[in-house]
Amino acid sequence: MGHGIGPDAGFIEGDNGMDGTGRNVMTRSALMLMQSTFARVACEQPSPQALHALRASVDQARALPADAAWDRKAAAHAEFHHLLAEATGASGYALIARSIGGSLREMITLAGPAAEDLIIASRRRMLRHLACRDADGAAREMEDHMTRLSRQVLVACIPQMRAGHGSPDPASLPARTRTGRCGVGQMTTGARSSFSHAPGAAS
Repeated sequence: MGHGIGPDAGFIEGDNGMDGTGRNVMTRSALMLMQSTFARVACEQPSPQALHALRASVDQARALPADAAWDRKAAAHAEFHHLLAEATGASGYALIARSIGGSLREMITLAGPAAEDLIIASRRRMLRHLACRDADGAAREMEDHMTRLSRQVLVACIPQMRAGHGSPDPASLPARTRTGRCGVGQMTTGARSSFSHAPGAAS
């Protein structure tokens, strides 16, 4: 998997590695590969307990009040990915999922509240694939979901980056997250550079 996995991993579009702050980062493609693998393997022998935990995770995320801080909701949505890895029954996959959790939380947080409907819809489709043991369908759904989520990150963040928003005062970050505005200041230096040069982000 390379050297881009760590407990404080961030999300970037470029290569795995270290950002300017010395924090580990992961690429979107690496996240997609790992998550689609978890989905495929989890379909082989999904236990009733694992399926129940995944359904409960979706229900809990949906049950959070509408005015809850988005970073709290993002963490709840990211928990589904952890449980999916645990559903594989492979302790190594579960360990990897926990180590890259920061990348997923950051990605969901940056996508903002507008991504919630697409997240919930994807979760429902994934649960159906798991119940039917449709490994190909589950892997494909995860890949499609990660692609849609990445596009939503661009939709949420590129306009502000084009407008020249720099890193805001740290004290302002929670409020920006609650309102669903792109937390540009929370992105790694590599992330800001990579998103700025992503397709469709030309000035």
